[in-house]
Amino acid sequence: MTTLLMTTKGIPFIYQGEEFGMSPLAINSYDDFVDQQIFRKKEEFMKNNDYTDQEYFQANLTGSRDLSRSIMSWNDSKNAGFTNDNVKPYYKKSKDFETINAESDISKNKKSIFLYTKKLIDLRKNKYKDWFCDFDSIEIIILDSKKTIYSLIKNNKNIYVSINWTNEEQKCKRDIKNILLSNYEDDKEKINNEILKPFEATIYE
Repeated sequence: MTTLLMTTKGIPFIYQGEEFGMSPLAINSYDDFVDQQIFRKKEEFMKNNDYTDQEYFQANLTGSRDLSRSIMSWNDSKNAGFTNDNVKPYYKKSKDFETINAESDISKNKKSIFLYTKKLIDLRKNKYKDWFCDFDSIEIIILDSKKTIYSLIKNNKNIYVSINWTNEEQKCKRDIKNILLSNYEDDKEKINNEILKPFEATIYE
């Protein structure tokens, strides 16, 4: 998603933790919700929409603001490094804070999501600013729920972006001549014109 945001017009916004792939909250029951609006509107909503209690709960698993309201995962300590261990934060921790946190991701060096995000921002701000912020036109080559490939056109030249939204390989057709950036950068031999690797994001000419 960050690749898409950084290679198209507009003002990209990175919410806390997205720069290293932070996970949302794990909500398993009503006790995990903090948003009081869920409880205030529960009876009225269930009556007007003929929802059962379980159906209303499931609806809020995708619609609640609480899913993105976890505390920042700085490390794997008791409160994820957000505050002292003897303090109970108002919001809960991310479900995978022990393995997905800022300290852990940065320590991965070349395979770090944080490092990839920094490289994306650098491309947008510097060498390819005119392409990503002021391209002449955009051509959608493939657009479906599993993969997206598009071309940014400026001065009759093209820069391509390929994204696989799934954890499975996806068949595609592309003609890669020069890779500008990829989250498979350390495994460039795995990038080819016929297959998008799981969750692959590649910018190329």
